[in-house]
Amino acid sequence: MNRTVILAWGNDFHRDDGAGRRAAATLRAMELPGVEVHDFNQLVPEHCELLVGADRVIFLDAYPAAPGQGAMLLPLHGQQAIALPRSCFGHAMQPHEIARMAADLYGAETDAWLAAIPGFEFDLGEELSAGARRGLADILEQIMTLIHQHPQPGVNHACACGADT
Repeated sequence: MNRTVILAWGNDFHRDDGAGRRAAATLRAMELPGVEVHDFNQLVPEHCELLVGADRVIFLDAYPAAPGQGAMLLPLHGQQAIALPRSCFGHAMQPHEIARMAADLYGAETDAWLAAIPGFEFDLGEELSAGARRGLADILEQIMTLIHQHPQPGVNHACACGADT
């Protein structure tokens, strides 16, 4: 069986910044075979160990979006994923750094993805904005499509970017 690891992070007390962790809770409750879900306040170097033996990793977080932007599921090696605006809270590490460290330290060769939920309100509070709630629902659908339509990690994928890489 293939193993997919989902790493989500964010701050539940800064409204939309917690969207990734909420999505992780939903995915964890589904108890999907071969899918392991973790969530944290932020990514740190120790998380690269979780990629050892994984066929696919999906990094799941909110991003500061402009009006009209939506959820995006992007191959992590693509420039669009790396250049996506970072959270305004300065997370310690970024997904591509974790994936690179896992490869360098442990030889982990995972099919890496960024699942980005649009965030519009990052002030104090626990409720997600309407835009983040829509984005959360959209990203869950995209992740499920990736997992179910393409159970074998590799070059063919279903995502919002509309391109095969």
